[in-house]
Amino acid sequence: MTFREKGLLLFLDLPSFALADGVDCAEVYGKAAQCVRVPCDAKYQTFLGTWKGPFHAYVRDLSKDGKAVFRPYENTTIYKTEDCLKNPEAGETFIIGHMSDSYPEFSGLPAHSDHSLLITGSSADGSPFLRIVDEKKRISTYQMEYQNKAAGLAIWTLPVPAHDSSPDMLYSTIDGRDLTTEGMDRRNVTITLRVGPKGQAYFEGIVGYGFHVRQM
Repeated sequence: MTFREKGLLLFLDLPSFALADGVDCAEVYGKAAQCVRVPCDAKYQTFLGTWKGPFHAYVRDLSKDGKAVFRPYENTTIYKTEDCLKNPEAGETFIIGHMSDSYPEFSGLPAHSDHSLLITGSSADGSPFLRIVDEKKRISTYQMEYQNKAAGLAIWTLPVPAHDSSPDMLYSTIDGRDLTTEGMDRRNVTITLRVGPKGQAYFEGIVGYGFHVRQM
């Protein structure tokens, strides 16, 4: 059997979705990567649709005398069936949310919008991850710290090691299903930040909070 014939057999042996739905997913990894579209499993089916809701972001420069100032914005995150992907080489399976944050003018700060990717997935060993790719292509990968499936609650953390003159930091995202609402799929989100070592932090508090509702 020639090399060409072997290559043809390998090509024919690939799953049909791999042949038809090869996807360039370099933006997820910050480097060249190829993925394939896969059916959204039961978990990711609950993501599908448009999630929209009000959020607030901490503004350090306006927060003074112990009073925290939060800037309102609207978050919209869209998940589609074609956003369920698998990277065969890395062994990762995930769904990509296309996220937009729209900030109105606030206390002299101009209006603007941010666009990013919110990626929820599982690694080759089955461990879950949450990855954010911002407008500048910077990638932050959170690890799951705690999960209560019955309550629909997850806590994700992102440690940022100290570098140059910056101290170490720890971001935590608490994402939970709102159990008080009926007839809607709503999730509450709180983001906290600790700057400095645990027990001797320079700052520790909420830097973002809000909720979004699935619109379908």
